[in-house]
Amino acid sequence: MWLITLWRYIFSYVEFTAEKGFFERFLNLCARENIKIHSPKIENGVLYGKMSVRDYRNILPIVRRSHTPLKIKSKHGLRFAVKKHKNRSGMLVGTAVFFVLIFTLSGRVWNVNILGDPKLPRTEIMSLLNSSGVFEGCSKSDLLSDDSKRIRDILLNNIDSLSWASINLDGCFADVECRMKADVPKAQDYTICNIIAQKGGRILEVKAYRGTPCVKIGDAVQSGQLLVSGAIDMTNGGTLFCAANAEIYAEVDEQLSTFVPFEQVSSLPSNTGIKRTVLTAFGFNLPLFFGSIDYDCKVEKNVLIPEFDGIRLPFKSTTAIFYPLQKVSRTIDENSARKLAVEQLTKLQKSQFGDNVINCSEPEFLTTEKGVRAVCKYTCKENIAKSEKILINP
Repeated sequence: MWLITLWRYIFSYVEFTAEKGFFERFLNLCARENIKIHSPKIENGVLYGKMSVRDYRNILPIVRRSHTPLKIKSKHGLRFAVKKHKNRSGMLVGTAVFFVLIFTLSGRVWNVNILGDPKLPRTEIMSLLNSSGVFEGCSKSDLLSDDSKRIRDILLNNIDSLSWASINLDGCFADVECRMKADVPKAQDYTICNIIAQKGGRILEVKAYRGTPCVKIGDAVQSGQLLVSGAIDMTNGGTLFCAANAEIYAEVDEQLSTFVPFEQVSSLPSNTGIKRTVLTAFGFNLPLFFGSIDYDCKVEKNVLIPEFDGIRLPFKSTTAIFYPLQKVSRTIDENSARKLAVEQLTKLQKSQFGDNVINCSEPEFLTTEKGVRAVCKYTCKENIAKSEKILINP
């Protein structure tokens, strides 16, 4: 029934009435001329009915012959709706664009989601997916079974840490599920060896897991000295050679130095920046600016990704503000140079020694014409154990 109603609406029809005339003759003539009248009825001496617009245009001869003048009561259908809104062409264009967009976007991938362990190398995975044709805006038909297997093999062959990968389509979303390989303990090297000192110092702690310890806590050792022997004396008078394994912690003397020139050249960003905005939709970038920036500058980025009902839409706006860098030269005095040198030594200490510093001396400063050099000595706790292969038959 709804198909008939839709058909009539598309081709349009009119409702008419007739208050006088020969109704029976009118209906008979319409039937003979194959003019279809829908839902005809007579109430209180008035004829009611519906007919298509095309038939209504050809009804005039029958009206004259039956002396039954017709009066249009109402008009229905797509033709009259379009005519009613003919001055609102934008609405019709917008409706057409809407349906075209719905049809087009339904065949595209809106989001690419990487699912799995938080430790997954997502940046590397996304880069491989983009180069393989999986990106926001790619056609869903590109992710058929054969293509998804090909892309899966690319991921597994190029990323050693992955043990399994799969690409599944969920509506307009591509879910890339990955699993990482289980941590397999490294195979131990059982090559016969001794443990020697790679640095000189005073022994603080001895952890000999395999072999014969040759030093004890408090001993002073030199670089290359034997710490743990790979030869074990047996109770029967024989000797067993093994791969010595140990952790030997000692106090080690270290030294760091840095130089701070009096002439300081720094690059400072200006207070006013240049704004650039790029719209991205389905993998296509639309820059909303002209020209390019080819000088050194500080960049601040702001990415806006709209969401609807918790779903990330395949559009984003990236706004970057470029602050030009200006080189500024200034001359500092000796005290300021010493402060900068101390700050640099502190950063070097944390990066190289971490929390293993036991003691440190006061920095020694050497002032020259060009700047200040600072030297500081440290006492650190380090593992000085180093394996050395034993040549039984040299």
